[in-house]
Amino acid sequence: MTSLAPVQAGFEYDDLVSAVHKKIKDLILNQAFEPGQKIKQEELARTLGVSRTPIIKALHLLIADNLVVYTPRKGFTVKELTTREMAEIFYIRELLDGAAAREAASKVTAAQLEQLDAYFAGFGGSWTKAARDRYTAQDKAFHARLYEIAAVPLLTRINEMFNISRVSYQRGLVRDPDETLAEHLGIVEAIKNRDADLAEQRARAHGTRTRATLLRKAAAEEASLSRR
Repeated sequence: MTSLAPVQAGFEYDDLVSAVHKKIKDLILNQAFEPGQKIKQEELARTLGVSRTPIIKALHLLIADNLVVYTPRKGFTVKELTTREMAEIFYIRELLDGAAAREAASKVTAAQLEQLDAYFAGFGGSWTKAARDRYTAQDKAFHARLYEIAAVPLLTRINEMFNISRVSYQRGLVRDPDETLAEHLGIVEAIKNRDADLAEQRARAHGTRTRATLLRKAAAEEASLSRR
């Protein structure tokens, strides 16, 4: 597990639980814990320098965040999204990303356009593991930057409250980078031209295609289970 500095003493209890909740949430969303992995309360308490009591309270909050599940006799584990749940995540992300791209097209500055161009520069051709890993990181950063440029606080809060963008990367890239690279570049082009309608359309289509891929996979998985 990633090494962390202890949560400092001196918090009021509710503040301590909030701090522990944030630490564990960040660990999960940054994939320090694998989906389906058991969360060892004692080890986590030692790592964060707190007792088990705020750990347990924080884990129950993470159940409400849909990031952790509790199973009798097994304990707390990191929630592993089903393929159909991933498709649902991408349905919501499709709506939010479309709105963010629309707003970004009307507000983007020249300096921000240079940043958007830079995210996907140099990609294409050979997709080594290193290239795919770097592309995944740039994919995440690009979509996060769109929300910053859009500058709609409620849109950002909805995205962050339900961890929409961050949990959508739980399985890594869903589609081939050659497909999504062209789509990302198309979104940037629409924003560059300040075409809000086209930017929203392309951002939503980007999510729609990923959701369709996940729905096909979910249907195949469910059909396979029904034949057993």
